[in-house]
Amino acid sequence: MRRGMLYVALVIAAAVSIHLPAAEAQDYPNRPVKLLVGAAPGSTTDIVGRVVAEGLRARLGQAFVVENKAGANGMLAAETVARAAPDGYTILVGFASQISVNPHVYASIRYDGEKDFAPVTPVVAAPFVLLVNPANPKTASVKSLHGLVALVKAKPGALTYGSAGIGSMVHLVSAQFSSAMDLQTVHVPYRGAAPMETGLMGGEVDYAFDNLSGVAFARDGRLRALAVTGTARWPDLPEVPTTSELGLPATLNILSWFGILAPAGTPERIVQLLNREIVAVTAEPGARERLAKFGLVATMSPQAFAARIKAETQQYGELVKRLSIKLE
Repeated sequence: MRRGMLYVALVIAAAVSIHLPAAEAQDYPNRPVKLLVGAAPGSTTDIVGRVVAEGLRARLGQAFVVENKAGANGMLAAETVARAAPDGYTILVGFASQISVNPHVYASIRYDGEKDFAPVTPVVAAPFVLLVNPANPKTASVKSLHGLVALVKAKPGALTYGSAGIGSMVHLVSAQFSSAMDLQTVHVPYRGAAPMETGLMGGEVDYAFDNLSGVAFARDGRLRALAVTGTARWPDLPEVPTTSELGLPATLNILSWFGILAPAGTPERIVQLLNREIVAVTAEPGARERLAKFGLVATMSPQAFAARIKAETQQYGELVKRLSIKLE
């Protein structure tokens, strides 16, 4: 009798343990959720995270708390999330270079951008803007992308381009441009986009691909925008053509995404719930207006996001290898 009762108890316990993850997922979230941001407060990544957190808090009735853990191009935050329990209570507000570029660039990295995360959805996708300084005697006469290409080819090795740092997305876009157009130029890395912009306006470098912070300088005339990457014109620069319109290779239709990822192994039910709710948040007029200042609102399914990360990781890996970039 005792053995029979013990057997029944074990069967019930096993059944309960099997169904616990599903029950937890159904109840999710039942406590505060932490969103880790690998960038400083006020950055694009940070603001995207806060818009998402506020929207999820309102929709799901639970606290979604943004925590900034900046440093090492986002690697500190990414590693923390990669090692977190896969229960949906610690998630990453990530960006493209953090996931798809860093694993190729940094020898000391302790996470795999493809294997250690469950992609939920990108939130915004931001193009890059090709800029020259109209006050720089070298580039004063350049009015178009093809005009810049002609100038560089006429003076191989004489012109310089700036970047936000070795291995940054700005560096990779610029290097891809040089490779695609067969240009001989000199790379000048800076410690971030802001000092690069200062260098461009001061004539230290001759051109640069910049993130959307450079749009303000183009609009006030301090810099001249020649093109934006991708297939859609940027609303604040409606007269500036895209790299696609200008006939450049598709490899230059580069957009840097900012999105949400969970630790690998997070239950599919939770991943799908987060995806569904974030898509709904981005459809709300107030949230959409705030996000549109930083890029094109561009959500997608977890499966499509995973495929995008896989393709970009391969593309950037080949480019990093060709450039022989390796940092500690």
